[in-house]
Amino acid sequence: MPGAARRFEFKEQTPRVVIVATLLLFANLLSCFVVDLWVHHFAPQQPTRYCDFPIQLKAGVAAFVP
Repeated sequence: MPGAARRFEFKEQTPRVVIVATLLLFANLLSCFVVDLWVHHFAPQQPTRYCDFPIQLKAGVAAFVP
């Protein structure tokens, strides 16, 4: 039927590929949140010797990361 929603049904248990892909997705989301938290709270606002790459956080606010 065109336009009908598709469902994925597994006979015995969920395949390992789906479990690994889901875990990788959530690990990626968690790491993005952690990096964002670090940049907002701990990244220097002025360039230093080791943190010289600027990223734009908000309009006019830049943080410098390694």
